[in-house]
Amino acid sequence: MPSAFGQQTGHAAPPVSATLSWTSRIGDTFGPGDGKTRTYSVGSYNFDVGAADVGGISVDENHNTHRDRGLGPSNVNVIVGSKDPAKFKNPDLFLGLTTQSSKLMLPGTYTVKSSTGTQTGTDAAASIHFTPAIGTCSSTDTAGTFTVLKAAYEVITSATSGGKAVFYHPLALQIHFDLRCTDKAGVFTGDFTMSDKPISGAVPFVPDASTDTGDDGGTPTPGATPLGPLVVLPDTVIATPPVMANSTSITVPFTTFIPSTVTGPVTLSVTTDADNLLASVSPTTIQPGGSGNGVLTIRTTETTFAGDHAVTITATDGVTPSSATVFVTVICDPPFILGIDQPKSFTVSPGRPALLSVKASGSGPFTYQWFTGSTGLVNFPLAGGTTPNFTTSALNDTTQYWVRVTNPCGSADSQTATINVSAGAKPARR
Repeated sequence: MPSAFGQQTGHAAPPVSATLSWTSRIGDTFGPGDGKTRTYSVGSYNFDVGAADVGGISVDENHNTHRDRGLGPSNVNVIVGSKDPAKFKNPDLFLGLTTQSSKLMLPGTYTVKSSTGTQTGTDAAASIHFTPAIGTCSSTDTAGTFTVLKAAYEVITSATSGGKAVFYHPLALQIHFDLRCTDKAGVFTGDFTMSDKPISGAVPFVPDASTDTGDDGGTPTPGATPLGPLVVLPDTVIATPPVMANSTSITVPFTTFIPSTVTGPVTLSVTTDADNLLASVSPTTIQPGGSGNGVLTIRTTETTFAGDHAVTITATDGVTPSSATVFVTVICDPPFILGIDQPKSFTVSPGRPALLSVKASGSGPFTYQWFTGSTGLVNFPLAGGTTPNFTTSALNDTTQYWVRVTNPCGSADSQTATINVSAGAKPARR
């Protein structure tokens, strides 16, 4: 952790604008794990942004390139701490993102791979450091992705004793990241934006296929830049799909990342693969400049079939849709009736009713239907006999009863209970 960031890098005054927000998902053990989003911005915090440094490539008289010792535009280092300068040397948060071989951060998606020592052969290196009270994650333990959605630079060329020096000054960066510490259960999802004032004498930088801003030849090879909103699910939900029983509900937090190219409202919707599996999202619309944090609610019904189901969230700006699917496992055990929970046979006096009862086990909720006759004979269902406890009409003859218990996974038939009618019957014990 650099203790004197500004002194080490020659960092100038804070940029015109800079904001960093991140969320540690509910249940994360790395981070607060409360699902809340934390936002830091210039003016409200002591906010130091390494991307505002002027850095770049020096070219000597033999046309050899040398990486500038200061932070170049391929590095985005953000330090947030106390507004008290004396306390800022132990900052609250440090976020570092670096493209491969210190090349320019151009629009696209970069994969962050953990490694030991140097990050040879990886697409990007990244690091996240937090105060010990929250937890730490070293650069070699960090994995995930970050997407550069906007990157604007200007070029500054100056003469040196050996030739010339070319510097790339970032004017604007917009980055979305999903990073995790590989040895801890947790993921940080967030966004970073910054803009800086142009420097006198600089010219706009226009990248092309021949651009080489590193010292090993070639250019960065990020993936395609997202054109529309992106739905991002928590790693915990992806790695461990939710498990639900019937007639239960769960909530899943998610993020909709909105690139700067999207200027209109973003509409959110959700679908499921079964009519008896219900889902909703909140909010359903995100206005330009609004927060992308949302909540998915999934609810099973009494008749949701057991097995794996798909719940798909879709975000669209009317042009480019993006979807993400939450897979849900619904568990359901067929009902069964233990011996001690079966309907009992007993004797009643003539003209008296009988109270029958059953207790089912398995995955509820259950439905019930009582019948007269022997078990399995369904010709005579009893009106009103749809609860675990059933009171017969007044009896004058010996009658047999049984009950069928059903849930979405199957059914179970009880044994036959015989209710005898005798003038000498003793009152039934309740």
